[in-house]
Amino acid sequence: MAHAVRDLGGAATVPLLFPLHTRRSAAWRSSVGWFVTNAPLEVVTESDLRATIRSTGPAVRRAVALGEVPIARVVEAAGGLRRPRKDVFMVSYVDYRSAPGHDLLRSIDAHHISNVTVSDDAQFWISRTADGLALRSRFPDNPTARTTIEAFVAAVTDHLALVAQPCEAALRFAVDTRTAADAPVTVP
Repeated sequence: MAHAVRDLGGAATVPLLFPLHTRRSAAWRSSVGWFVTNAPLEVVTESDLRATIRSTGPAVRRAVALGEVPIARVVEAAGGLRRPRKDVFMVSYVDYRSAPGHDLLRSIDAHHISNVTVSDDAQFWISRTADGLALRSRFPDNPTARTTIEAFVAAVTDHLALVAQPCEAALRFAVDTRTAADAPVTVP
């Protein structure tokens, strides 16, 4: 997402909040409900997506350690919500493939549910199942936001496609980099 922001003319550093579960004690393992806080993260885009992912890993691990801090303190430490804003830019990712019953998701027509509300910022929920990735978003309902989010999602999709290409493309990339070390490499 940070690369998509940069590609569309935004900053090379993207500050965001991401949800973390807070079910750390055994007493809560079988409970039902949202046990979530948010942690701040700054993603700094590097020369390519893989380099950005590698350099962001340590920042994610530091942010996860904040999972015990109440959200009000996290937002305050991150500079608070700038009025008149009422929302935060937020990204969530859940991989359901390891959850109990994941193999039943399609047969029970399971899908993401979140509060339907007015939003003054963009929020994204990405989920992964055996069927692939799904994206749910919430953003202001106006022509500028719709156009911007459409371009943003297209750019994110393009970046994901680059790193999710079949093995044959990865092999071509490896061969190209060894045979033309001084030339820029492009993968069709």
